[in-house]
Amino acid sequence: MSLIDFPTPVIVPYQEMYETLFNAITDALDTMQKNTPAAKILMEAQQKTEEMYISADPKAQKPEEK
Repeated sequence: MSLIDFPTPVIVPYQEMYETLFNAITDALDTMQKNTPAAKILMEAQQKTEEMYISADPKAQKPEEK
């Protein structure tokens, strides 16, 4: 059975998944030398996804001034 034919909607906890992965990357970076290519790739990915997360969260955005 493909996902398209799945009879009921699947609720995926994306926020929990994101936070789990982000925190695991942070823990891994704490054990790595910060100037390695792998550490730089992970830090850049964290920064990019954090910017995406913040810009998509309406609670994190400032209310518009009237």
